[in-house]
Amino acid sequence: NYDRTLEDRSLVTRCVGSKQHPPSPTFSEKTPLQRNDILLLCSDGLWDPVDEALMAQTLSENTLAEAVDRLAYQAEFRSYPNADNITVIALRWVEDEQQDDAPVEVEEDELTETLKALEQALGK
Repeated sequence: NYDRTLEDRSLVTRCVGSKQHPPSPTFSEKTPLQRNDILLLCSDGLWDPVDEALMAQTLSENTLAEAVDRLAYQAEFRSYPNADNITVIALRWVEDEQQDDAPVEVEEDELTETLKALEQALGK
């Protein structure tokens, strides 16, 4: 639970690491994913100005590509003129197992859009 009112809320207290001090990852307990669950990995530049309810609503009402763009815009708009860096990755869990040899339905337009946006962000 993050306290948005702390004075030092943006103070870096831990970083990914370096060759001299590699990161030591920690893992939480496994959480089973259900069809259409969405995983959102983002920096404080997004989750500080945008509340969880708006994130959930935006993700559920839009394609992932549109939702990520809208959330980043909202974060920048709400924190202007002191916007922090905004980093967002979203993943929609399509299916955990293929049932009785039925084909898995994938929304190709959304997948294609997301892959293109990821390639563009990575500079490929």
